[in-house]
Amino acid sequence: MNDVDQWIMCIPVVGTAHITKQDHDLLESPNHLCSSDLLFASFEQGWIVRLSSMDHAGLTTAGFSVQFVNLLQIFFDAGYKFLRLDADGDVLNLPTSDW
Repeated sequence: MNDVDQWIMCIPVVGTAHITKQDHDLLESPNHLCSSDLLFASFEQGWIVRLSSMDHAGLTTAGFSVQFVNLLQIFFDAGYKFLRLDADGDVLNLPTSDW
């Protein structure tokens, strides 16, 4: 071991059942320009979303559901910096969409 301090990131993983089909389509759209500062990266089974102070109006104006915005806010308020939305992720006791 060396003298370098390590930052170990903890990223919660939740199922994509917690987002709507419209949220999915917006995240998948290569032409989607979001008026908010939402940053995300896609991978084969979902997305990793950067959590920051939420611009609720900007996200909903951009077409994201209130359900999606609330999900991000819950994990941001819990102190997380990122959230992984994964097709195989856990389904929590939070609103879901069947699409």
